[in-house]
Amino acid sequence: MDFAGVIDSKGKPLPVVDLDQQSADELAAFLPAPAGGNLDQQLSAAVQQAIETITQNGDATKATAEYVELLRETRQDLEAARLPRSGLFH
Repeated sequence: MDFAGVIDSKGKPLPVVDLDQQSADELAAFLPAPAGGNLDQQLSAAVQQAIETITQNGDATKATAEYVELLRETRQDLEAARLPRSGLFH
């Protein structure tokens, strides 16, 4: 891609490096501030709450039981730091 002749809002030529940084800065402006606290602990608590809510809703179907088991396994993996950072469920 040819970036020759690319200019900023004031007509000043922009080097490609500046365009990369400008794009990154503009994208970052749309993102929320980083979350604080222990995110693994918060996720574990949310998964536990889901397990409790689902098991108390009276749904005894096989699919629900399998889903609850997946949640339990996921929570155990989370507690043991065995979950990949790229995704929650395997």
